[in-house]
Amino acid sequence: RAWTALGRDHTERAAALFAAALKALAACRHHDRFFEANCVRALAHLALERFDRDVWELVRAHRARIDWSANGLAQPRFFIAYCAAAYQLDVEGNPLEAAREAREAERIAPSDAYRAQARCKRAAIARGAGELVSHHDHVESASELLARCDLTRLSGDEKLVPLVLAEELAYVDPGRARAMITLHGELSPMSPTLSGTRSGSTDAY
Repeated sequence: RAWTALGRDHTERAAALFAAALKALAACRHHDRFFEANCVRALAHLALERFDRDVWELVRAHRARIDWSANGLAQPRFFIAYCAAAYQLDVEGNPLEAAREAREAERIAPSDAYRAQARCKRAAIARGAGELVSHHDHVESASELLARCDLTRLSGDEKLVPLVLAEELAYVDPGRARAMITLHGELSPMSPTLSGTRSGSTDAY
């Protein structure tokens, strides 16, 4: 029900349902880390989108106690760190902590495409801080990472990475930014079942 609400952009209802799911999970005899991690990932996106400090406190509390060594948690772990970087920058106004979280997201990224996405976040943080040489360097590095990827094998949220890169390339080389937008359009459509963030706002990005 929470994922359905998120897909319909009913963000307040989605956040309440994900929080309720975590509360119900806490009462279960057996603990499902995969379920918990993916609920927390969804809440991290919602906290960022809604600038919701209460929801972020729930994310922070669960993130600290999840056993990330369990199988199948690499992608939610990455996105929670990625959202944490954006949250620290956009909500808390703390570029130093945002840079640390973005560096952590890059370290734990489960693929080169996601590593390029984290590097774009590092570029955005440097740009916001007025560090234009660092921004340019991170953008070029992210471009090189994505160029190493087999684009035909990108799936789910990885297919958004060319757009994330285009956003930062627009400050460096608008022509290459347009090429990334064209590239994204040429990729096969995102599968809703393989995307953790499919919603109207994702389509509009």
